[in-house]
Amino acid sequence: MGIIKQVAGPVVIASDMRGTEMNELVEVGKDSLIGEVIELKDDTATIQVYEETSGIQPGEDVERTGEPLSVELGPGLIGTIFDGIQRPLTQIQNKVGAFIERGVQTNSLPRDKEWKFEPSDLSTGDKVEAGTILGTVEETSMIVHKIMVPPSVEEGELVELASEGEYTVEETIAKVETDDGEEEVNMVQEWPVRKPRPYQNKLDPNIPLTSGQRVIDTFFPVAKGGTAAIPGGFGTGKCVVGETPIILADGSVKPIEEVYEENKDRGERTVKANEEYTELEDPIKILSMGDGEIVEKEATHVYKGMTDSTKVIETESGRKVELTPVHKLFVLTQDLNIVEKQAKDLEKGDTLLIPRKIPGKENSPEINVNESLPEKRVCNEDFEKVREAIEKLSEELGSRKNLSKKLEISEEVLAEYALGRNRPTVQVSSKIFDLAGWDHEIRTVKGEKNSKKVEIPQEMSEELSEFLGLLLGDGSLKPGSVHFYNNNEKLLSRFEKLVDEIFDLETEREFARTVKSVKVNSRVLKDFLVSLGFPEDKKSNNCSVPEKVLQSSETAIGSFLKGYYLADGSFNKYEIEISTASRGMAQDLTYCLARIGASSRLREKEIEDAEYYRVKVSGSELEQFYEKTNSSHEKYDEILEYLEESDDHFKGSDSVRISPEVVRENFEKSEKSRKDFKDKGIKIANYTTQRENMSVPLLQRFSEITDNRELKKVAQNHLNHFMPDQIKSVKTIEKTKPVYDVTVPETHNFVGGNAPMVLHNTVMLHQIARWSDTQIVVYVGCGERGNEMTDVILHFPELEDPRTGNPIIDRTSLIANTSNMPVAAREASIYTGITIAEYFRDMGYHVALMADSTSRWAEALREISGRLEEMPSEEGYPAYLGSRLADFYERAGRVKTKGREDRKGSVTVMGAVSPPGGDFSEPVTQNTLRIIKTFWALDSDLADERHFPAINWLESYSGYLDRVDTWWEENVGEGWKENRNRAMEILQEEDELREIVQLVGPDALPERDRAVLEASKVIREDYLQQNAMHEVDTYCSPKKQLEMFDIALKFYDETVGAVEEGASVEEVTRIPIRGKIARMKRFPEEKFEEEAEKIKESIENQVEKVLSGEEIETIDREEEE
Repeated sequence: MGIIKQVAGPVVIASDMRGTEMNELVEVGKDSLIGEVIELKDDTATIQVYEETSGIQPGEDVERTGEPLSVELGPGLIGTIFDGIQRPLTQIQNKVGAFIERGVQTNSLPRDKEWKFEPSDLSTGDKVEAGTILGTVEETSMIVHKIMVPPSVEEGELVELASEGEYTVEETIAKVETDDGEEEVNMVQEWPVRKPRPYQNKLDPNIPLTSGQRVIDTFFPVAKGGTAAIPGGFGTGKCVVGETPIILADGSVKPIEEVYEENKDRGERTVKANEEYTELEDPIKILSMGDGEIVEKEATHVYKGMTDSTKVIETESGRKVELTPVHKLFVLTQDLNIVEKQAKDLEKGDTLLIPRKIPGKENSPEINVNESLPEKRVCNEDFEKVREAIEKLSEELGSRKNLSKKLEISEEVLAEYALGRNRPTVQVSSKIFDLAGWDHEIRTVKGEKNSKKVEIPQEMSEELSEFLGLLLGDGSLKPGSVHFYNNNEKLLSRFEKLVDEIFDLETEREFARTVKSVKVNSRVLKDFLVSLGFPEDKKSNNCSVPEKVLQSSETAIGSFLKGYYLADGSFNKYEIEISTASRGMAQDLTYCLARIGASSRLREKEIEDAEYYRVKVSGSELEQFYEKTNSSHEKYDEILEYLEESDDHFKGSDSVRISPEVVRENFEKSEKSRKDFKDKGIKIANYTTQRENMSVPLLQRFSEITDNRELKKVAQNHLNHFMPDQIKSVKTIEKTKPVYDVTVPETHNFVGGNAPMVLHNTVMLHQIARWSDTQIVVYVGCGERGNEMTDVILHFPELEDPRTGNPIIDRTSLIANTSNMPVAAREASIYTGITIAEYFRDMGYHVALMADSTSRWAEALREISGRLEEMPSEEGYPAYLGSRLADFYERAGRVKTKGREDRKGSVTVMGAVSPPGGDFSEPVTQNTLRIIKTFWALDSDLADERHFPAINWLESYSGYLDRVDTWWEENVGEGWKENRNRAMEILQEEDELREIVQLVGPDALPERDRAVLEASKVIREDYLQQNAMHEVDTYCSPKKQLEMFDIALKFYDETVGAVEEGASVEEVTRIPIRGKIARMKRFPEEKFEEEAEKIKESIENQVEKVLSGEEIETIDREEEE
């Protein structure tokens, strides 16, 4: 047992440690913190501690374990999120909560879980060796975990092999007789993280790791078992366009772009080439779908990115949203399961879930007169209170003069106020009350001389809400008056009564052409209504529900809807309808209706070049509307008469597409007769043979009779809160535009859209993780900021593997070590990750390890080195930085594994480098470049031009070109390397010409050089540029890549050759086929070969026509773009 002598951050020095070995694991202090011995001198050991060391005192004990820092390897690695020393974060959270306590211990792999073990075909007496497969366990839907003889058992004879069955990882599944005796083998191995796992021999890295990204696969490939580096993080986004409304928890509805702009500077802001986001210091409160209902949640980040392709989803209820193809929406399947589907996978007829009711505040917002009418004059009791305050303050400050200075007004003006000769403004009065320390609310105001006083209500009351509903439905404002038009005497009288009760104002009747009206002569009232958001002109097409109404209680919103419906609504047969020419009003009305639990349908129609909107409510929602907005008016008598006619008001707007098999299965399991169901109003044949939609009320009744728990959960819980809404159309828009998102950590969605919908929020992930030709992904978040790692942890499990449709987490292991975690654990994290990767390699799998980022790992080395007082090298990094990086990257490779079987596996290491300021000359980047074989240099200028992937083809390189050439020739087609080299020469020449153009302009170039500039765009823009958000272009197979390469080079050769023969640059580079070449990346794989041949023929024919002088229609620059 050792004794602590000194503590310096993560470094602890202990004495009495004689006999301790290098890299031995120790337990430090009374909390048994995990540490590793990194230096020995006599009986003194230097220990790096993997947990926070604050509070540790000299004199506390250090316990040896006799073991090196190791990881557990076995079933349970896939899908688990570990910290840097392989502690499972989920288990730690269950044990101690959201914050990791010091000294917490837990097994890396679950000990109580039983795995179904299937033995191999080995028999008792067979010779086995390290790596021999004893059996398999299906760890996930995508990964079969191979249970191997551990490396510690070099060879021996199989004595016993467990039969098929359920076993924990600690139970013995085999016994092997060795020279040292009988060894028991279970499903878990331990291996030191700093020691490479053994293999038979390394193989040449001559098979490319294809990723479907053209600039990587064909220009700068990395081989399986190779090494690559990329400066910066990985990312693609899932967002909505800027005008998409989002509802905040206070009830207000704002475009998401406005929400972003208001909050982008309220926290830690990160700006990258094509995206920016802010981790908010004070999260925004929004509404979100959680556990089957709409609840209040916090959005922790706001995000802005770019896309050049969006999907417009329109539903039968009239809801419409434009979002990126990878954005998810909630879908109710015919099997009555709720799933998330990306927009690109949605089809006409799919059923989305729409909120029936949006929760709001219990109390309505207060009305601050100082904010609404600061320049109006106080009167009555408020004026007397001001004079009283002036007298009090004058005494306290010694004179009116001193008070006037405080108020920043003249002494003469203040005297006028004090003597009652003049009335101060609301703004000045409020300042006086604040100075006096009085909590006095101003309520009575007037304008200039001879104007009428107006009582301003304290809050958005039910009466004020109803008044606003009536006025917005059938009213208008003029410079000095307010007008309400309607021929219904009851409504006119009601409006007059509200004006009197709320504002204490008189009214007068008028007759405007064919319409009766009520007029209120009051400029103050008009200005007050404008302050609430009432439009001063063109009310019909630019009005909306006042924000304070949206923020009000359910009863106040019901009163507003009552007023608006009475003024501008109608009842027709079985539904109410409210018409408006304002898109904003239509949108806000749907949100108001959802607040009272009456989900609506929205219709849009163009009449004489103008858009009109109709908001409709029917079915069970009509009952809710009547209950929440009921009035004694005859318009409500019509609704009541309809509702009392029959108990069944279903008119097809609230139904679900239900699979006949689901109905049949639940019917049969219920063991009830068809008559039993018929007596409850359900004819089974209607839904099994005639395949009718089932109304939600009937489905709820059906779930009660069948007593199916899962069916009840959907029918009686989810569908009580959400209305099924079938997709009417899905359209694709190819246009570059900004997109926005908010991050909601717990539920990953928010309520928004032109009418309330549940929209999924964003994450950032790398294309290689999805599309690379590997079976296993190990992601090491090494020192990343907490918000970035949160994105990965929350959303990686939701990412879909495009080849199988299963979650990508089913083949992924995550190591999460954020920048605020102990620095020593950051140093260990990449070794933990590479050891897990080697273990799966030994099974014969191809593994991609992504270390993000090695720069922050190197910073951990620098900090520990400084604590050890070692001699620093360049920029303070230790002199052994290069060798440590080499030790890590050299563990990559394609190998022949240990074991009897002929297995080959690989670990491909891709490290993200984060050079400060993009400086590639800094030590971490330079040392990395000396080791790795492939370098993908990200270019901010390309990103600014919206060229993605933003990999600079002149700075990037690959050392695997000669090695993978044979694979391309044998598996894809001939000419890959020749095409690649020619394209690089062309792009190099183009870059040189562009520099000349910047100096002298394009007109000074010879014709051939101008042709090179134009023709090379096909390679640069149509081949290298790729859209990760496009459902087709997101992945390009090697065969399609080679075909596209041929087309790009053929266009270049034909056009440049034609110009050399005298053809016009403008004509030959803008032949009609040029537009189709620009679109070829979006042609589906199955049709591409046929289209490619047609494109090549067209290039030849059209260039020949240009050379022969034939008339040919050329495309313009806009079409080319």
